[in-house]
Amino acid sequence: MKSKFFFAVLTLGLVGAQLPAQARSLMPPVWSAQLVRFELDEQLPYKHLVRGAEIEVNYARKTTTLSIFRAPKCLPGQMCSRIAYPVIRIELPILDVTKDECGTKIIRALEDRRMWDGARQTLAIRDNTANHCPSFVARPATEVLYKTDSAGRGGVVSTRSTFEGEALRPEYSKM
Repeated sequence: MKSKFFFAVLTLGLVGAQLPAQARSLMPPVWSAQLVRFELDEQLPYKHLVRGAEIEVNYARKTTTLSIFRAPKCLPGQMCSRIAYPVIRIELPILDVTKDECGTKIIRALEDRRMWDGARQTLAIRDNTANHCPSFVARPATEVLYKTDSAGRGGVVSTRSTFEGEALRPEYSKM
């Protein structure tokens, strides 16, 4: 009797060890937000053509993507070409995810290619939805800071652009 019980337990243990484990995360892997206000650096050539932006955080791939949508600037009363400008996509690997003392989640992404093409790009995303500290001004739900440092004539050219927008929401269609 004991040997049959021992054999059954051993068999179940071996079969169970061969089954694939399927762990599911409680947090969806992709989050995104529409960015409705932005201050682009004067040195960016597309500064006056931007009509919108979006930020995406992909925890599964460990990347962030800032998408900048452009449209032609048409003067009133003049013919305007309907050229479709490609979307500018800045995809950077996530460096770290932290929380500050107020509960704001800070996602930092960085790509340093100064050894190859002379550019370093940085994205800092602040998710203020869980912020519990009092403030005199209303904080936007999502803040994005995009910085670049690149080699230029006469030294390093640095840009700094800021974006504000809606709360980050899960993207179930991109899972």
